[in-house]
Amino acid sequence: MNYAHLHIIFNHVPQISFLIGFVLLVYGLIRKSSETVQASFIVMVIGAIGGILAYFTGEQAAELIQKIPRDQLDLLALEAHEEMSGFALIAIVMTGLSSAQAFFFIKQNHPKSKQAIYAVLVVSILAVLISAWTAYLGGLIRHPEILF
Repeated sequence: MNYAHLHIIFNHVPQISFLIGFVLLVYGLIRKSSETVQASFIVMVIGAIGGILAYFTGEQAAELIQKIPRDQLDLLALEAHEEMSGFALIAIVMTGLSSAQAFFFIKQNHPKSKQAIYAVLVVSILAVLISAWTAYLGGLIRHPEILF
């Protein structure tokens, strides 16, 4: 197993976690379940950790791609994926941090808990969209480097 394998594996963590976390958050808000809302934040923090790992294994995976003949790669897809990964990282980290903050606000009965919850709702939508687009662009890249 190499960094390309790890990168492809870690890419799925934020996609799945943020989607599940978002659904849990909406469900928790509708049902007025503080426990479900808090669980959604934990899921999103896990997604953020996976996204950070995906970003940093991407650097190593890119080094493996340098060994592949240029005629076997979609260089435009690779470049677009690399450019979007920075935006995805920002959205992922913002979602993880805001989820952690909202979690602790709820635990402490902080007066701004409700605003923090809705901030996570908005940021998580952005994170899902941006990270999904980044993953889509990454999927356009042919991945012979996983054979190394």
